[in-house]
Amino acid sequence: MNGELRQASDTGGNRSAEGLDTPESRRLDRERTPESNMDALLETRPSVVDRLIDRLYGGADTTSEPHDVVDEARRTQLESAVEQRAITLQDSLPDACKGRVTMAVGIGQDSSNELRTVVGTSEPNGYLRPSVRSALEGGEELAPGLSHAERDIVGYMRYNDIRPITVGAGRPICAACADAINDAGATPATPRKRT
Repeated sequence: MNGELRQASDTGGNRSAEGLDTPESRRLDRERTPESNMDALLETRPSVVDRLIDRLYGGADTTSEPHDVVDEARRTQLESAVEQRAITLQDSLPDACKGRVTMAVGIGQDSSNELRTVVGTSEPNGYLRPSVRSALEGGEELAPGLSHAERDIVGYMRYNDIRPITVGAGRPICAACADAINDAGATPATPRKRT
């Protein structure tokens, strides 16, 4: 790691080359109205997002090889650390962005039982505003932005054989992201969005 921020490579922008130009994706594009927003699409169509994340990250399975499981006291410590780190990164956003951009943090354990910290953003392609980039700490890995920040973290961990322990965000976690976190065997470290 050498204290550097690691970032996964971009898949490019060609929908056909990525296999994302399917009849279903074209139908969804036609159904989308100008008033609709990406959050609503991602929350109502999590299976589409899951397929996109699997295509980006290759769908690696983190359940294939057992990792040491952290005990409950350690999990609680990690949840607290994730919550504080997510709030710190969210607070580092410019004021104009705080209500629409989400910063998230996840901690997981890799196959050599090392803890890994992954940062996610709801900004496209993992773009980090300068104030956020300067707030990153050495060794934090950046999950590229394809979806919600929390789901990007789960996908990045799946691809990199990191067993998620806990994921939290600087804004309330939507139901689809909470489900993705729970399905990965992790716990949400921050509150869920009220429905």
